[in-house]
Amino acid sequence: MKKYEKSAVFDFILVIILFIFIGFIAFMKIDNSIYKTRDARSLEDFSKSWHTDVGEEVPLEDVGKMAVKNVLGELEINLYHTCPAYLVRDTILNFRTKNIRFEVSIGDKIVYSFMPKDQQALSRGNGTTFHRVEVSADNAGEEIGLKIFPIYNDNSSRITSMYLGRTLDYFGKVLDENFWGFQFSIIIILIGIMLIVISFLSKIDSGHNERNRMLGVFAACIGFWVTCETLMPQFMFGHSVQYNEINHILLIFMPYFFISYVYQDLEYSRDSILRISFAITIIELLSITGLSLFGIKDSHESLFIVHIGIIVTILLILLAVYDNVTYCKKNKIKCQTKILMLSLGVFLISVIWDLFNYYTKYGSRDGGSIMRTGILIGVLILAVDSLRKLFEGIKTHEIISKVSEITYKDALTGLPNRNAYELKEKDIQERLNKGEITELLICKFDINDLRKVNDNYGHTYGDRHIIKCAEIINQSFGKSGHAFRVDCDEFAVFVIGDGVEYIYERGILKLKELEREFNRSPDLLAPLHIGYGHVIYNSDTFDTVEKAVIGADKKMYECKETMKKGAIV
Repeated sequence: MKKYEKSAVFDFILVIILFIFIGFIAFMKIDNSIYKTRDARSLEDFSKSWHTDVGEEVPLEDVGKMAVKNVLGELEINLYHTCPAYLVRDTILNFRTKNIRFEVSIGDKIVYSFMPKDQQALSRGNGTTFHRVEVSADNAGEEIGLKIFPIYNDNSSRITSMYLGRTLDYFGKVLDENFWGFQFSIIIILIGIMLIVISFLSKIDSGHNERNRMLGVFAACIGFWVTCETLMPQFMFGHSVQYNEINHILLIFMPYFFISYVYQDLEYSRDSILRISFAITIIELLSITGLSLFGIKDSHESLFIVHIGIIVTILLILLAVYDNVTYCKKNKIKCQTKILMLSLGVFLISVIWDLFNYYTKYGSRDGGSIMRTGILIGVLILAVDSLRKLFEGIKTHEIISKVSEITYKDALTGLPNRNAYELKEKDIQERLNKGEITELLICKFDINDLRKVNDNYGHTYGDRHIIKCAEIINQSFGKSGHAFRVDCDEFAVFVIGDGVEYIYERGILKLKELEREFNRSPDLLAPLHIGYGHVIYNSDTFDTVEKAVIGADKKMYECKETMKKGAIV
């Protein structure tokens, strides 16, 4: 591993540690002020012993599964509990719900109601919501009733984490359970944003930038999805319905972002893989939207479509990796897929594990803790590798730029050299053949009597003339044409586009003005005189650009002879 690669890895690790410690310090700040005042021992678990009116005990996590349809065709279940007889002061019943509507009554009085009616764009569910119900000391020994209307007839409609006690203490418990996962997801979002910013600021080739951009988008989406899954945004800000909708949308789009990253990262991959993944994403979106709009199934009930898409994406990625390995072996290219395979292995194990549990062990219960952890670890691995490749790409770009500068730039004048000129001539010929160029003017320049200047005043002074000639030509034509030094004292300019004759005449006037200005220099030992000649390319007159250049040469030498005779040109 090279120095800059080691540095990239170590820097990245330290940045992560920095974010963790910043979060830890912030956490300790809470602990030293409000958070320290909490006492988890004051919380009493109130999630047990809920029963129906006939005495059948029902776990709160199973209310969706145990509900039956009422006369209006809605799922409904009524559960009851008794307030502790030892209540001596007012307290709070804290709990969270997912995908249910409900009312809370104490005795014959409804004390709390959560009955949202509005359906969102794709989902009937309202996601996870936190609630606090005030229980008076006067209610000690009275019956608490829950009239529950589950949105789904499965374990995705449920009540969890129900405790009697101060909300501040409950807040501390929720924070304990989710703080580190929440902070880790924020780090992933920041990494994603960093990769996206780097992709726009980096000057290396677009392949590197596009790869980093896709990984950044994928990481930011994963981070936001996991942030919502920790329930901290819902706890702090509410808006559970919106977070629920966004999570469903992210699950549809994230596989494409990942496969796009893989497509950019591999040495070889079929274009069809990217197109198939794109088509799958669109089909998923249209299918789930259509099913929801027609009232057949909402986004939660259509989650199996997303799972199928994820499985197909995994198969496509495996196919892409196999193709890449085969291609590299065939062409004897070093295959660099170890990091990708490692992260992909983490993804596969975690995703398959949670999908298996989703459809077997937990029935239709929402889960995903293993998958979230695996994906976060996988993204971190890819981010480290991406930064390593970024630094490697920057180094390669610097080397290529240096080689290109040596190969195609004239060391004395700074103008493109003969190698660059020949490439440009070839490019212009190809564009002419395709009809992409409407007008082309070729102009040649040469310094008069440079040999005499070298013989009388030395080559250093002659080089001064060459440098000044290049400067004058570039100032006269550089903004409207392409200037080159093609030989010792010989220069060429290609002018492409409309109005080339006018551009040429304006450029020559500028050239003469600059030439006269230089020749008025007080320390001048020998004047500078630049001969020039031009032709406008016409396929009827010249078969090729090369022949047109020869025509411009002839015009230039005619101009030089005229200048030597003392005529004004």
